[in-house]
Amino acid sequence: MSKYSCKCPAPGCGFSLRVEAGDDKEAATKMCTEGVRHITESHPDFPDINPERACAYVLKEMKKS
Repeated sequence: MSKYSCKCPAPGCGFSLRVEAGDDKEAATKMCTEGVRHITESHPDFPDINPERACAYVLKEMKKS
């Protein structure tokens, strides 16, 4: 299992999502689910909250450690 992280795109938010996964696809799936939840709960006024856009961001920005 590898560790992955991705920082929230909302300005001023210091939240960084961290997951453990067997591969990049599994990590992206976990991050998309949790990332949409974080944005919905913590940033209800964030523009264009939709899973497709959140997943595109995760795929572009997630880091493997």
